Formats: sequence, structure tokens, C-alpha cells
Amino acid sequence: MTSRPQDPGASPQSGENLDEVIAAYLTELESGKSPDRAEYLKRHPELADELKSFFEELDYFDGLVGHVRTRADASAALSDSCGRRLGDYELLEEIARGGMGVVYKARHVSLNRIVALKTINPRLVVSENDVARFRFEAKAAAALDHPNIVPIYEIGEAHGLNYFTMKYIEGESLDRLIPFFREEPKEAARLMERVALAVHHAHSRGILHR
Repeated sequence: MTSRPQDPGASPQSGENLDEVIAAYLTELESGKSPDRAEYLKRHPELADELKSFFEELDYFDGLVGHVRTRADASAALSDSCGRRLGDYELLEEIARGGMGVVYKARHVSLNRIVALKTINPRLVVSENDVARFRFEAKAAAALDHPNIVPIYEIGEAHGLNYFTMKYIEGESLDRLIPFFREEPKEAARLMERVALAVHHAHSRGILHR
């Protein structure tokens, strides 16, 4: 939830920020594209060593979580040190995974409450700015109060993993409902109205989703 990342195709700038280049790469990755790593290295030669290290760690994380067969098993593979527990939370199943983060369905043990828990893998943290950006995302969302925006419960750290928890929303993933909305344009319009109102609420409070 920051300013728009730099275009990876632009000419390198002096004092170029590694975080911005990585953010641009992850934005492409999370949108379903297959960014060309060689092109990133070519466009940003002064950051080549740091980018190579980042790509290696990204591959490690993909291998760590991707080799398991079920979503439930994926939670156990997140970290050898914490297994299926992260602080006061029991990881139940993986909900979604992006370039650096994983979202789990989890149980807050002491409150016996089901939540959605988002974490980043410590092996992928390039600098303290990564953790700061992750925490800023949670704090920015926590400042919003709207029925169509998922509320934030807690920001924390356990076993070296930074995380934040959100209200767990039951239901189907939107991508699985696309065929339905293609056949029901009025329902699609009603859905987009709710989305637009939520985005407007965030924009009116100075928050732009990258």
C-alpha cells in the first residue's frame, strides 16, 4: 500500500532503490505474469548481486512450500522451527500464496477463534524495509473501518516470522466465481459496486493499493 513501483523497463536511475525493483518484480509475479529475470538484471546492473540473491531465496521458498501435496501439509512446511504453530496460532490450511507472503486459515488458540493469518518468510527479507513495508500494510488496513474491507486483528512476530491476522471470511475465492458472474452481469455489477465503495473509502483516507 505504497506509491506505484518503478517500471522495470525504465532506464536505471542513480541511487535506485532495491525495494522498488523487487516490488515491481513481485507485482508482475502476483498478477500471473512470468517476469524475465535476465531482463531485470540487464536493466539494473548496479543491483545485480542483490537481485540474484533475492531470486535464489524466492526459489527456495517456492520449493519449500510447493513440494507438498496438500494445503494442510503446506503449513507444516513453512518453517522447520515452528511447524504448524506460530505463536498463539495453529496453522490449519493455506488459503493463498504470493511472491513473498502466504495467507493461512488459522486458529487463535487462546481465544478459540478462526482467523486469516498472513506472513512473510524470513529468508526472503532483503532488508529491514521489507518488514517495515509488511507492517505498514497491516497498519494501513487496520486504520480502515468499512463493511467491505476485512478488519485487522493483530500484528506480531514469532519464531522469526512477522505476521498479521485478519477476520476470516467464509466463501468461495472470486476467481472460482468468474463463470457465474459472466452469466449474471447484474450480479457482477452489484459486486463491483461494493468493491468500488470499499476502494473509495480507502482512497478518501489517503491509502492506495499498489
